[in-house]
Amino acid sequence: MVTKKQEEALKWILSILEKNKIPYQITGGLAAKIYGSKRKLIDIDIAIPKKYFQKLFSLANEYVEYGPSEVKGKLWQAYYMKLKYKGQIIEIDSFGTKIFDKKEKKWKKIKYNSKNFEVKKFLGFKCKVIPKKTLIRYKKILSRKVDLQDIKEISSEPANCN
Repeated sequence: MVTKKQEEALKWILSILEKNKIPYQITGGLAAKIYGSKRKLIDIDIAIPKKYFQKLFSLANEYVEYGPSEVKGKLWQAYYMKLKYKGQIIEIDSFGTKIFDKKEKKWKKIKYNSKNFEVKKFLGFKCKVIPKKTLIRYKKILSRKVDLQDIKEISSEPANCN
């Protein structure tokens, strides 16, 4: 289920991206939800090319909580910006984001870009979404509880293989 707040935030950010011709892909939990995951959605994850961050910042600056900036955590390396629209978190990362593969002990680039996406209808919107195979691949690498749940709910592939 998607809350009204999440639906409003999605409509808001997609209208900015579409109106200003900013290439994007919906990723993360929302992409999994679009493909059929049933778990509770926490935030909205979207990837855009790094060169569009300043443009998006200028269009949505009153909602920016963090960034845009390079960030590096235990699992992610990304150029990143966090927005908050009517209480809903929207996380924007760049194409080129890397995730840490604990099994191989190395950083891996998520293979998404502005030309490789699927168009899906969701909540009455036509959305550009990370391809399902790419989503499953990076969720397998992360292997957090939510990732394994998403994989189980959107594919017939086993969630615990890499």
